[in-house]
Amino acid sequence: MGIDRNWQIPREKLEITDDQLGRGEFDNNNQTQRLALISEMETLTSVGRHPNIVSLVGACTFEEPLYVVIEFVPGGSLDKLLHNSQVHGRIGQEDPAYANIWSRLTERELLQIASDIANGMKHLESKLASNILNY
Repeated sequence: MGIDRNWQIPREKLEITDDQLGRGEFDNNNQTQRLALISEMETLTSVGRHPNIVSLVGACTFEEPLYVVIEFVPGGSLDKLLHNSQVHGRIGQEDPAYANIWSRLTERELLQIASDIANGMKHLESKLASNILNY
């Protein structure tokens, strides 16, 4: 199957400022990481849009540094939301096994987050299984 690179953005179309919004795990690039990043971007484009999955807008991968443009998420990342919602210093937190159970988020909010994750994963699974069968 041919690779659809419609997600490539010409570098001259981007306005790069000194403000860096984030860095990913592909910070120190080598060829293996570069191929993994491109594979991840191809996966993101193949699964389509879903409200519980951050969408790829595009990328510049033909020269260094690599730029990946994803949709803006106003609330920030899920891991930061969960980390920042932890309540420290509660009774019972002396035991490391209980260090992450206290949260400022309500049970309803936590259940909604879990449901959103499950819906996103279900969408990914259905699209990826479909793509594998089409090869």
